[in-house]
Amino acid sequence: MASKASNKDPSKASSTARPSKALIKAIGRADLDRLRTVLHHICQNSEEANESVEEDLLMTDLYVGKSGRMKVKRQFSRYEECLRCRSEFDVTENDDLACTYHYGSLDVWDDFWADHDEDVHGTIDTDKMRENFPDGFVYSCCGESANANGCVYGRHEEEKDVEPRQQKRFKWQ
Repeated sequence: MASKASNKDPSKASSTARPSKALIKAIGRADLDRLRTVLHHICQNSEEANESVEEDLLMTDLYVGKSGRMKVKRQFSRYEECLRCRSEFDVTENDDLACTYHYGSLDVWDDFWADHDEDVHGTIDTDKMRENFPDGFVYSCCGESANANGCVYGRHEEEKDVEPRQQKRFKWQ
């Protein structure tokens, strides 16, 4: 594969770039939306950066075309968020033991809330209450509290990209 000619100073090549301590600190403190915006801007303005980010974040399905040459069928994200455990995972390392999760519902544990009056103290079954009082909720599948590790192993489950089906045109007669 031929390499592209570059007008850049070889001493400042991206492979030898060292971010300053201040930059590392700023990246660590930046909001995720800001980081995404900056990364998007960098990819738009640098072909080399775009290729590097694609190599890190995308997977490519290839197929052999009629000419016998490899062709790109589709590109897709290498990292996904699991619909079961809500953690990020690498799709290339997803196996039958990769994910631990609960298959049951997370229910209010009445014994924990025996002295709680919803009219006075507020609704029990809310996201905030589940976060603040995980011991007050149990999974129907195993009876463990909300902060317990999953009781079942399986593959991480990713959201499937659904391509819209082609609409057929009907001829009215």
